[in-house]
Amino acid sequence: MPPNHAPGFAPDVRTALPAGVTAMAAAARQVLDPGPGGGGPVGRDTGPGGGEAGS
Repeated sequence: MPPNHAPGFAPDVRTALPAGVTAMAAAARQVLDPGPGGGGPVGRDTGPGGGEAGS
């Protein structure tokens, strides 16, 4: 099989496309995952009682 970017490189779309879509979806989930903290607003009090300090 020719290396990437070689003129003869032509992977089989039926096997390459599903693998690529799976990899891209996993990468997007990893980047967009809020994580264990829930991903709430940074620097704001969102706990019980809410509101900003001093209000």
